[in-house]
Amino acid sequence: MKKIGIGALLFLVGFLAWGPIAAAEGITVVVDDDVKEYDQSPVLKEERVLVPLRGIFGDLGAEVTWEEKTEMVHAVNQEIEMELPLNSSNAIINNEEVELDVNAQTVNDRTMVPLRFVSETFGAKVDWHDKEKTVKIVSAETPDEELPLPESVPEDEDEEISLVDFTD
Repeated sequence: MKKIGIGALLFLVGFLAWGPIAAAEGITVVVDDDVKEYDQSPVLKEERVLVPLRGIFGDLGAEVTWEEKTEMVHAVNQEIEMELPLNSSNAIINNEEVELDVNAQTVNDRTMVPLRFVSETFGAKVDWHDKEKTVKIVSAETPDEELPLPESVPEDEDEEISLVDFTD
């Protein structure tokens, strides 16, 4: 009986310690049709998916640095500059403060960042597919689909084609 009580107590302590951060077992992250495997699995916090910062920033083509002293993530991608302090409810995007749904935080010695916030800040499109437990991201660097050619092109070389100027 004592073994059951001690085991239940240890389970309860472990559950309470990790209750706010649940391992997102079975969640798949797909960036530009490429399934991503990170050194730390995604985690759920307050109904948000967090992933390792170096993985997602690299996937989105951003240069990232970590400032140990201030616990600040700096990331740059084309015209977007992001400062993301650890355990803060705010980030700074191009010198403007923005409120976060969930803080960047450390999990198993990895700095984890909110996937949707980071991806959308860098211009990516993000979709959550609940049934499959999959996050699909299309980066801003992915070219749009090529426009289809018109179904008919004038075959007669003498046929006149007129252009319309809409700039006036």
